[in-house]
Amino acid sequence: MAARFTQLAVASLLAGAAALRAAENEASVKLTGVAEFDNQRYALLEIVSRPGRPVVKPILEPGERVDGVEVKEIDSQSGRVRVINNGLETFYLVGSGEPAATGRTLHFKSADLLQVLEVYQMLSGRTVLRPSNLPGIRIDLQTERLSTTDALRVLDQLLMAKGVVTRTRGDKFVFVVQASQTNRLSLIPDPPAAAPGVEVFPAGLIKFQDADVSQVLEICQELRGRTLLKPSNLPAAKISVRSQTEMTRDQAIWMLDAVLALADIAMIPHGDKFAFVLSGIENPGVPRIEAKPLSPAFNAQEVLPPGLLKFQNADISQVLAVYASLLARKPLPVDRTTPAVKMTIRTQTSLTRAEAISALDTVAALNRLQFVLVGDDEVKVLPAALTRHETNPVQ
Repeated sequence: MAARFTQLAVASLLAGAAALRAAENEASVKLTGVAEFDNQRYALLEIVSRPGRPVVKPILEPGERVDGVEVKEIDSQSGRVRVINNGLETFYLVGSGEPAATGRTLHFKSADLLQVLEVYQMLSGRTVLRPSNLPGIRIDLQTERLSTTDALRVLDQLLMAKGVVTRTRGDKFVFVVQASQTNRLSLIPDPPAAAPGVEVFPAGLIKFQDADVSQVLEICQELRGRTLLKPSNLPAAKISVRSQTEMTRDQAIWMLDAVLALADIAMIPHGDKFAFVLSGIENPGVPRIEAKPLSPAFNAQEVLPPGLLKFQNADISQVLAVYASLLARKPLPVDRTTPAVKMTIRTQTSLTRAEAISALDTVAALNRLQFVLVGDDEVKVLPAALTRHETNPVQ
């Protein structure tokens, strides 16, 4: 009898240990909303896969899974969601769980604003363009079954009450900004119309989630087919955008320009090979660059291949060495009083030698530096004042 009791006790301990391991592996899940429209149901979740990990906030349909958490069933009438959390079945409720007679289109309980905007994007069929500094507000909302038009109207009114406004642009985009920032929208032109027979990108192809500006600019350069000329001190914003619809290349370029403008970064085409990336969309300053004389040994129209100039956060001494070689001159040592600027440029297209020199001159000027010719065969770099109102004609 004692032996049997011991076996049962050991079995109970092992079962308890297994349950403890399951609990340790179980993610922390919070249900903040349920939505149903276009014959699809969605659950808004906040998941911490294990202590110390960041919160992820997915919007999942039945059958979708994130971090070991799978949504199995969504009941929009009661606000109940059945979840498999690392093998364990759990039911979650939005609010009291009191069922609606006809179902609910939107049911949020302390839902994160950004999740609500993702629902807004899907509901409207428009790409949401927003800045990274929207307030961190939570949304409570219960509706009955609504048409798409009425659901969007309810959301527009609720957001307005929270100090956030929506402004549609064309048939594919909607700006979402704080009410105090709407004047900035007047500085952003309307999106281009889709020309027939041009390249079309599928919905969802362009997607950034809290991306650094530098990552977005890399894609901007590829889309434009232009070399971007930019300073090292652009605003440190995070960019989030996901293309909801298919769009042309020109519309994709406009979309990225627009979200950069919301971060107070201006994109200004220059000639047919370059674009300036500048801080301040209200009064961006373009430096005036004087052409440098080339050595008679070089042909100013000599073509240099794409990507020949490539610097990523390079010291100015490295850039000076390449600049000097383009001019067949010797670089002088960088004075210790010269600001320790990091320079970034990658040539997207083929350039003439003169264009390559001008590009480096421009990037230096945008970083408040200047390459100066010394005598007949040397060049140095010095600090230079860059006056924001001194501009060249922009083509």
